[in-house]
Amino acid sequence: MMMRCRVLMVILTGTVSVGVSSRVIEASQDVGARKALGKTQLELVVVYDPASFVRAWDAPNRKDTLEIPALDSLRREREFGVDVVFSDCQAGKDGRCALFATYSILTMEGEQLVSMPDVPIWRNTPPPPGRRELGKGVWRTSSEVSDPLGEYLYRAVVVDRVSGQSVTLERRLPLVE
Repeated sequence: MMMRCRVLMVILTGTVSVGVSSRVIEASQDVGARKALGKTQLELVVVYDPASFVRAWDAPNRKDTLEIPALDSLRREREFGVDVVFSDCQAGKDGRCALFATYSILTMEGEQLVSMPDVPIWRNTPPPPGRRELGKGVWRTSSEVSDPLGEYLYRAVVVDRVSGQSVTLERRLPLVE
């Protein structure tokens, strides 16, 4: 069986800076969704209505913190977005960070169903120390009505092109009616 996804990758422009409450970050579904790459802290986030989420994150009148909705499942035919929240990226000789991700959705048996490679997360100067940023590349997708129900693995392999290191972030979420 093969999940069919409509895939649209959106590269967002402008600087997005906001703190994220540690209470929300610690509420991640999977420990594998949050990891460090050197000093860079990373979290894989999956949200419904990614365009609205990004607008709320980028709103000039937003509070210092913005809660990331905790999803415990995904519904058929409902659009969702996959992105990375990060802090403390390492700048290269040009003074800019270079974080990229390859997003993919896999079955629990490890079969890759769909992938979006080489998505720019952050190619800019580092944010202030400790400040969490929403990655500039959000992968927008949805499942088809014919996709089998059950658990899927949502993965981001994040590469820091400055240090040459990479890390894999993962979240398991079931697809439900």
